Amino acid sequence: MNWSIILEALRDATSISVFVVLLMTVIEIINQRSKGKLLTFANESHVGTVLISSVLGVIPGCLGGLATTSMYNRKLITFGALMAMMVATCGDEAFIMLATMPKVAIIIFCGLFILSLLVGFGIDLIGGKKKQAAIPEQSDITQEQAKERWYHVILHHFPEIFLWTFGVMALTAIAQEYVDINSWISQNTALMILLATLIGCIPESGPHIIFITLYVSGVIPLPVLLASCISQDGHAALPLIAVDKKSFLKVKLIKCALALAVGYIALLF
Repeated sequence: MNWSIILEALRDATSISVFVVLLMTVIEIINQRSKGKLLTFANESHVGTVLISSVLGVIPGCLGGLATTSMYNRKLITFGALMAMMVATCGDEAFIMLATMPKVAIIIFCGLFILSLLVGFGIDLIGGKKKQAAIPEQSDITQEQAKERWYHVILHHFPEIFLWTFGVMALTAIAQEYVDINSWISQNTALMILLATLIGCIPESGPHIIFITLYVSGVIPLPVLLASCISQDGHAALPLIAVDKKSFLKVKLIKCALALAVGYIALLF
């Protein structure tokens, strides 16, 4: 085995993971300073909860997604607003995308944001809006709570991001030593789009890292990455499974249809 490949993957995975944790920490600090004011604005603003939900979704990390899902579970926002967030979000993987392909990542985020608005407003227009309730004011975040968030980032997110990134990089590099992966995928891109869409149904952050890493490595084309970005939703859907399984299935069906449509249309160009 060529150990230089493993060492290179280890070095790249470490640098990416450290950068991602720094970005996540900045987002956590901003959230602590805001003291929940953004969520209050989301409910009081005349521009609509769909727009604010899209903004919360496109913010890197799962925080905005989890907040939006919680608001939907409490009947504070419409299904269209929930869908807007689900389409816009790339979860924790947004940090990895910014670290490894910043220009492409920003373009994808902008595209997802526009798509999320179209989907959200479209669903509310067809299904009708429901009256929103008031959001209770958020209490100040204590120093102990802030410390717990920091521990969560270091002890949970860093190992997860590092292991997924290193694992995919190492396996891809080893596989390329023996198999012409680029040739195989170029002949089966349509199948890869379907696979990325199906894997994106898993309500977890890790699997999406596979397609980000493969894209950065030049193994898969952009349409496959787009399908994965639209289909997945990080951890945002986890609270929805526990409270409203019917809405979860509706979200996933719509997202899968969108992922396949965008992936195959992009493949034509």
